Amino acid sequence: DNIGFGSGGALLQKLNRDTFKCAFKCAEITINGEKRDVFKDPITDKGKASKKGRLTLQLASETTGFTDADKYKPRSDANPVPGGTGCLHYSTDGKFVTVASGRGDPKKDILVDVFKNGSLLVDYTLDEIRKEADIKNGPFGGGKTS
Repeated sequence: DNIGFGSGGALLQKLNRDTFKCAFKCAEITINGEKRDVFKDPITDKGKASKKGRLTLQLASETTGFTDADKYKPRSDANPVPGGTGCLHYSTDGKFVTVASGRGDPKKDILVDVFKNGSLLVDYTLDEIRKEADIKNGPFGGGKTS
């Protein structure tokens, strides 16, 4: 299967994916029935390394059974492995963890399938989306306080 995302040029006053630090990336492929991790790790910019393989976003407090060796460590002179090592990518506040390389628990995945195989699975209203996207004291009425 192939998929493509994009936006028209000069859309919304020349805002682009870099404005919001957002991009769609491939993390896993299947070739002849074999799943393979996909990632990028440019030598010229270590900060642009991407996560590998099947990903789940989980609450860190509910992610168990891992050791310190499983925490992500980027490629470096001391760690020359392309793409780095470890599968646990923690959020800056430590509340969430993206578990890479298919080692996460799909039952604990916070992300929700909304569209799959041509079918709309969840039909959110604009008000529901705004409520989830809002921040405390934000433009849509305050949002979540946590």
